[in-house]
Amino acid sequence: MKKNPSVLEGFFCFISGEQLHNTLIFSVLMFFFSTWHVPFFFRHVSPIHHAMLFTVLWLLLGLFCFWLFFKSVEYFEKI
Repeated sequence: MKKNPSVLEGFFCFISGEQLHNTLIFSVLMFFFSTWHVPFFFRHVSPIHHAMLFTVLWLLLGLFCFWLFFKSVEYFEKI
């Protein structure tokens, strides 16, 4: 008999391939948005460096979601 799923298991279910896809699309949109709009605290940074910074940050977030997805698959295969 299976035990009730925990909050962590529910979170792993939420992180899926679709979430990763949305994160990657958002990172591309963020790249174009950040080349046009430079926030106040980044005024000393050139727009292209600002865009690269945000793109790298969003891609790292996407990779983290991808890693969580595979960890959750491994976890549920053990159950």
